[in-house]
Amino acid sequence: MSTAVLRTTNRKLAALAAVAILLLSLVAVRAWLREEPSVLPNATPPQKAVPLVDTNYPIPANAWFVSPTGSDTNAGTLSAPFATISKAVGKAANGDTIVLRAGTYREAVGSVFERLTFQPYPHEKVWLKGSIVLTSFAPSGANWVSSFNDTLCQNCYASTAIDPLYPNAGLPEQLFIDGEPVAQVAAANQVGPGTFYVDVTNQRLIMGDNPSGHVVEASTLPQAIQFNTSGAAGSVFRGIGV
Repeated sequence: MSTAVLRTTNRKLAALAAVAILLLSLVAVRAWLREEPSVLPNATPPQKAVPLVDTNYPIPANAWFVSPTGSDTNAGTLSAPFATISKAVGKAANGDTIVLRAGTYREAVGSVFERLTFQPYPHEKVWLKGSIVLTSFAPSGANWVSSFNDTLCQNCYASTAIDPLYPNAGLPEQLFIDGEPVAQVAAANQVGPGTFYVDVTNQRLIMGDNPSGHVVEASTLPQAIQFNTSGAAGSVFRGIGV
């Protein structure tokens, strides 16, 4: 989830997802589509996160609740929420609403086969992320290195869709330092301040900024949520950052 891709096989749901993405944030859409060329050769310009707006959606009486401080052994109520969105999806019936309490959810929700509504608790900010927090770095020359098991697909895009100015724009990895995106480069010897490189073969991530005292997040999950079959038609995904 920064990333994370929101996909659907239903046209109506695709339009709904597109609206949510435009209003909120979809880290998988690269800023290279609209920015000027980077001063760094082969670097992919990062995309700024979109601030979440305040929401106050009504909550139906039979809603399911999820919280980062909850437990999947709970009943899914306001006072005893689940810990994961996927648990709530597994319990919800057609037409139900899933309400997320404030915080960050680092999970791939999976497939949705029912018509469901996903929304944040009133006036609370919620993010669904496809990244993990990296905490162990070792200095390497002028850079810093962390072990990183990258399982994302490296060629799941049409090569003809890539702007020649940004030849590695199709790479799936993204890195964030204190929530700010970092530009990706094509080789380890190109790494410098403000950039990173993923060495897939040796399972390591190299960054040019000192991570000490900062929160460093790297994308690991290829998909946030997928609405499948006609049974999920009419689902609503609103007010949540992806």
